[in-house]
Amino acid sequence: MKNFIKHAAVGIALSVPGAALAEAAFPVHADASAAFICKDANGGSIDNNDFDIAKLQTIVGVTADGNFGPKTCENTVLKMREVGLVSNDTTNIRVGVKTLTAFGLLSNPVDSVAPATSTPENANCPVEVKSSNQISKQCRTLAAKLISDAGYYNIPAYQAINGIPFTEHANKIGPKTYNLAMKGANLNITSPDLRQHVEVDMSDRIATYFNKGKAVVIARTSTGSGKTYTYTKNGETKTSQAITPLGKFKVLEEKDANYKSGDLGGKPGSMAYGERITWSGVFLHTGKMTAQPGSHGCVRIDGSGEGDDALKIMRDAGFGPGDSVIIHE
Repeated sequence: MKNFIKHAAVGIALSVPGAALAEAAFPVHADASAAFICKDANGGSIDNNDFDIAKLQTIVGVTADGNFGPKTCENTVLKMREVGLVSNDTTNIRVGVKTLTAFGLLSNPVDSVAPATSTPENANCPVEVKSSNQISKQCRTLAAKLISDAGYYNIPAYQAINGIPFTEHANKIGPKTYNLAMKGANLNITSPDLRQHVEVDMSDRIATYFNKGKAVVIARTSTGSGKTYTYTKNGETKTSQAITPLGKFKVLEEKDANYKSGDLGGKPGSMAYGERITWSGVFLHTGKMTAQPGSHGCVRIDGSGEGDDALKIMRDAGFGPGDSVIIHE
């Protein structure tokens, strides 16, 4: 499973046998005035949804008031140093499974992050299964809800982030997808940039729409194929290469559900809900998902879900002209 939290400060992963997401020591300080910085396993702020803060405070020698403040962070880092979880010069950390297990706060550690919180609706659902016939309809529905509530446009988007091959995307929940969802893997995608923006990760082939630092829509993409293609403009045949540009862009204008390319032809709606990011013709738009990157350079965003296209959902939530689009590998 890939670590999707690329929008957070890049960390140095600690070695954890069998773990895909581990606590990490950050190379820079988010706040120069703070001696220690602590994040949860997904790079977000720590609260009591992550673990019992009061119990941790008792272990690290801080008044158990249930609030994860600067002193709790400092003592947690010092305790991690003491027990050998991090080096003696580490100041910025993520508190995840490795730490919680070492401190006795997790009795049944899992591969990456803490299991889904136990509630009456999932009390009888196992955290891990080996075959599809071990997943009841109720538990399959629960896993699907966890994924949907985290902002994923459909099941294939969640599978893409977690490294399940494209050929296995069948919009259904099998054992691999179920196990990851029940363990909470990549169900808390955040960004330190609180402004409304879309981030396109060309490695994971995912576009994420963030609003106030939280992922609202996460959908699959298809970007430039890298191939050479020809098109006609003003009666003249031209040649270009299908490459999606990297960098930070602004949405310049937006198109409706019937938009199509003027140069490349296509049926009305072939570039539905286009969000132009360059005057040379690069758009975010609804398009067909392919096993390999297959666009002429635009960022196609999945529209195969049961409801509205992913871009339509982003637009209805407020995304549009003037907002940022970040494209990276």
